[in-house]
Amino acid sequence: MLLTEKKLRQVINQYLSEAVTAATFYGRRKSNTTSSSNGFDINNYSYSIPQGVSYVRPVAKYNGKSHQRGSPPSPSRELQGRPPKPHGGYDIPCVVGTPILAIAAGTVSNMLVDKGDAGHGIYIKHQGIGDINCVTADGTEEKGAFHSVYFHLSAFGVKVGDTVSAGQIIGLSGGQKGAYGSGSSTGPHLHWGLKFLSDKACLDYRVYDEIWNKAIDHPVNDRKDSEEAVLLEPGSDDDTIQQMTTAADQLAKAASQEMDSDTALS
Repeated sequence: MLLTEKKLRQVINQYLSEAVTAATFYGRRKSNTTSSSNGFDINNYSYSIPQGVSYVRPVAKYNGKSHQRGSPPSPSRELQGRPPKPHGGYDIPCVVGTPILAIAAGTVSNMLVDKGDAGHGIYIKHQGIGDINCVTADGTEEKGAFHSVYFHLSAFGVKVGDTVSAGQIIGLSGGQKGAYGSGSSTGPHLHWGLKFLSDKACLDYRVYDEIWNKAIDHPVNDRKDSEEAVLLEPGSDDDTIQQMTTAADQLAKAASQEMDSDTALS
């Protein structure tokens, strides 16, 4: 089913009325950004990103408010009661239903539907704009074309094979604990990562920081796109539209209550 730009704006206005702060999200995590249990230090490795590329931050700015990053990429991240393991990206806290944007031009190469820790996810291949260079989880450096990945989504705005531009809305954020498509997330946020075509994750926070600092902080309420966006999973019908709209509204309210009650996120 297709949703018009007018309907999309109604969705945006409905689900972005509440604010989730990065401080709440970030403060409940322990993360080591430089070294891992197998002993390598990220700062001993070289890194680079494609230059001359138009980047856009993956979570839309709304009503003049920018989203802040939470837990960073790391060779070894500790979460409450779980063994340390690599974290291949940044977690960005945002209310369920926040528009998620492609960080650069590319092609949608893969979509995950309620799969494992990721839940609903989108892979965008950025082959042809240049290579990234960074360390991966096994302590080796890799250089090459890459994907940007977006996990814990509540809705899709693209399909496999679509060509996307930097800043295009590709879906809506999710991550509410227990919700369909949230994966292992226990609080509303976007997991934004970078992966080589080999599927190895980039673990160097400096790569992400450089992209973030170069990127446009896109104000979604100022967008003037005329295209229609598919915001539902393939095969959805009118009943599913209503069900997802109702569910998303409930999740947004629950997210606000969870923040108020000082619930930990993962």
